[in-house]
Amino acid sequence: MATFAAGSTMVALNAMHERDELQDDVAAAAEAIDRIVLAATGEEKPNLDSRSAREKLLQPAAAYYQKIIQKHRGDETKRPQVASAQYLLAGVEASVGSANCDDTLAQGVDTIRQMREADLGPESYPSLKATALAMAGPMEWVTVKNVSIGDHARGLLFTIEVVDSEYTALAQKFPAEPSFRDDHAAMLRYSAILQAQAPGRQDFALTAWDKVAKLMQSLLQDQPGNVEYQQRLVEALVGSAKLLTRKGKDAEAIPKYEQAIEVQAKLVEADPENKDLASSLEAYKKDLAKIQPAEAAKPPGEGEDPAT
Repeated sequence: MATFAAGSTMVALNAMHERDELQDDVAAAAEAIDRIVLAATGEEKPNLDSRSAREKLLQPAAAYYQKIIQKHRGDETKRPQVASAQYLLAGVEASVGSANCDDTLAQGVDTIRQMREADLGPESYPSLKATALAMAGPMEWVTVKNVSIGDHARGLLFTIEVVDSEYTALAQKFPAEPSFRDDHAAMLRYSAILQAQAPGRQDFALTAWDKVAKLMQSLLQDQPGNVEYQQRLVEALVGSAKLLTRKGKDAEAIPKYEQAIEVQAKLVEADPENKDLASSLEAYKKDLAKIQPAEAAKPPGEGEDPAT
């Protein structure tokens, strides 16, 4: 739950606008504004499950990001700031139910392409991960403005293709930088979550989950034992397995569940007090048992004739 005070927020926004005129430090400003609109700043406590409450809370942030984009769109030296603002705006638009979020994100990725072609260093690129995670949060926005989830999923395809192409190229250009694979995986996760809910889009969701799993495995090769990467690998494997099960492809789902259980067991072993991890592990085991052939599901020795 967050609190919101319109007066103090607008004062802070105006101060940021003045600061931006002098320093144009959009990254610092974005971090500051997120603290303002999402942290405790007043007495009013809106229910953030309500679209109107989120809209009221985040509208000043959206206006600020739009200001940055409009002001610097044609300035080649400000592309990192513009891309960052476009990513953040896409996340805000998704949170308040705007159907513009995919287009805004595509514009951000196009700005990233321009940066790559201009041969900027890896430190110049803003992170896509936070925006992708925000967009994969509450999914109320997929039915706003009389647009169905299927329509949104189809509209998302172009954006995902652009992200796929651009972040694959960035990972190849900067192989020592894990952030591009991390961002790519976060965006594909969003694609998988959305398209799994859309009629006729399950194959696209399955492809997205499989790509996420491969990216997480690659990241874990670089950073063995990274808990976040392990958790995201499990999520991708289970997401893929569930879709395969729905399609009646149990034989393909079984090894994915088995790998997910193996990784989840390591997480439980490393954090035995975490009941959520243990509960998830048991749930995955039960899901696997439901689709295993009867003989394979039996403990060793069960059902065999006793030795004579």
